[in-house]
Amino acid sequence: MRYQAADNMGRLVGRQRPIDLHRPPDTRFMDLKGSTQLYLVVCNAKNLTLASDERNWRIMWRVGDQGVGWRYLQLDRELGCSFYTNWGPYTKMDGLEGHYPIELGEFTLEQRQQWEEIASNLLPPVPHGANGSQEWIEELLRIAVERNLIDRQVVNRCLDLARRPFLHSAVL
Repeated sequence: MRYQAADNMGRLVGRQRPIDLHRPPDTRFMDLKGSTQLYLVVCNAKNLTLASDERNWRIMWRVGDQGVGWRYLQLDRELGCSFYTNWGPYTKMDGLEGHYPIELGEFTLEQRQQWEEIASNLLPPVPHGANGSQEWIEELLRIAVERNLIDRQVVNRCLDLARRPFLHSAVL
C-alpha cells in the first residue's frame, strides 16, 4: 500500500500531548552529547494473541545522565479513537520491558536531532489500519535512508526482524 498522510498530524482539538520529561536544564532526561544506540522497538512482543502486523512499532534511545529516560519517535493511538496521532518526539521513563528491541546503530546527537526532525514532520498514514504505526516507521526509515542517516541494508535487516511473527523468546 502506498503511504498516504493524514491532516494535522492526526491531532484532535482539545487533546493534550503526552507528558514529555525532556525539560532542560534538568539533565536526567536530556539527550546528551555523544553517540548512543537507536532501536526499532516491536511493542507488546510477549502478547502472543497479536499478529505481527498488529504490533506497534517505535524508535527509541536512552537519554539522560542517569540512564532512566527514553526518547520516543512513534505514533500514538488516541483513546476511544481508531486513528493515530503524531505528537512529535517525547521522553518517558518506560523502557524496553516486554518489547523486542532491534539495534539500528549508534548515532550522534546531531544525527538523532535529524531523526527527530523527520519524525516531527511526518504525518500519520490514512486509512488508519491496525498497522499504521508500522507504515509510519517504515516511511521514517525510508526518509532516513534518503538523507544518508542509515544504510538501506541495515534497515532491511531490521524490518525483516520486526516482521517475524514469534519474537517472544528474544524479548527483554
